[in-house]
Amino acid sequence: MVSPVLESNKTEVEAVFPPGSWYDMFDMTKVIVSKESHHVVLDAPLHVINVHLYQNTIIPMQQGGMISKEARATPFTLVVAFPLGATGGEAKGNLFLDEDELPEMKLGNGYSTYVDFYATVKKEKVKIWSDVEESKFALEKGWKIEKVTVLGLQGSGSAFEIEVDGNIIQDTSAVEINTTEHIHIEEFEESGDKMKNVMVEVKGLELPVGKKFSMSWKMGIQA
Repeated sequence: MVSPVLESNKTEVEAVFPPGSWYDMFDMTKVIVSKESHHVVLDAPLHVINVHLYQNTIIPMQQGGMISKEARATPFTLVVAFPLGATGGEAKGNLFLDEDELPEMKLGNGYSTYVDFYATVKKEKVKIWSDVEESKFALEKGWKIEKVTVLGLQGSGSAFEIEVDGNIIQDTSAVEINTTEHIHIEEFEESGDKMKNVMVEVKGLELPVGKKFSMSWKMGIQA
C-alpha cells in the first residue's frame, strides 16, 4: 500500500490502515497492527515514500540500478509477511519474468518464466517453497534468490538449522542468519504480556529462480 502526499508543503500524510499487520517496506522491523481500520499520521518528508506490505503476502524483489537492465541482473530477495506474532499462518506470492520487451504477459514462447511462492508457519516450523512453469528462460538467465526475509514471527531468535530441499545446510560460513525484533509504530489492540516478535533474514543463499525449491527451519517460536 502506497500512501502519497497529495498537497504541497506537507511533511505528513494521513493514511487509513485496514485490519491486520502492515510492515514498512523501507524498514521492515517497523509494523502497524490493528483489529479494525484506523487513521494513522505518517511522517512524509521529501526523501520518504510511505509503502507498507500487508500480511499473508510474499514479494520477490531485486536491487536497484542506474538502468533497468542493471537492476534486472541483480539477485532476488523474497520478503514473506505473516501476521505479527504468528505461530500459524500462510503467505503467497508470484513472479513473472520475461525480456521486458513483449507487449503481453504470455507463457509458452520460450522467453518467459512464471513462479508461485508459498510459505507456512506452524508453531516452531517455517517452510517456504516454489512451483515453476516454463523454467528454461529463468535458468538461462541465471537468476538466483540470495536472501529470504520473514516478517512477523513470534520467537526468541534462538539457534536453528536450515534445510533446503531436505538437506541441512552444512556450510554455515556461507549462510548468514539474523533476527531483529519488530518495532510497533502503532498498535490499536489491547494486549497483556507481549511476546517477542522478530524478523528473520537468511542471507547467502543461491537458489535458482527457475528451479522449484523447498526450505524450512525450526526456531524458538513460542506456541
